[in-house]
Amino acid sequence: MTGIIYNIIEIIANHLVLFLIFYHLYFSFGQMILAKRMGLSHAWFAFIPILDTYLLAKMAGQSFWPIIGNRLLSFVPFVGFIFSFIYGVQILFCWYVVFLYFEKKWYWLLLYFIPIVNFFALGVLIYQTANYSHNVDSSEKVDKA
Repeated sequence: MTGIIYNIIEIIANHLVLFLIFYHLYFSFGQMILAKRMGLSHAWFAFIPILDTYLLAKMAGQSFWPIIGNRLLSFVPFVGFIFSFIYGVQILFCWYVVFLYFEKKWYWLLLYFIPIVNFFALGVLIYQTANYSHNVDSSEKVDKA
């Protein structure tokens, strides 16, 4: 009986690891594509855990050091949860700025943080910004007077 339970746990663990690898690669590719569309070099930083935070900070035009400082201080016993919360708010703000850059409404950010829905939200964002150019020629602007 215990052999069956161990086999079930092993199957679940193996699939969980595969899912986590897929999850990381999917969101890393998404962040890399958005960084390339923003014209940033080193978009491949999205695949490396600490450097993805650096890339996100650069995408949002924010300083990297306060964000990474809070990420590292979140491991301090007893007060780590405070720094973890601050880190989460900073990441939320950075993604908010990125979504604003691509002219998306605030609710896209909420969709991005809902599990399962975030797969579709990132995919739609990447698809809708495929031909995106942030620099608009002044002759293309229309006066609404």
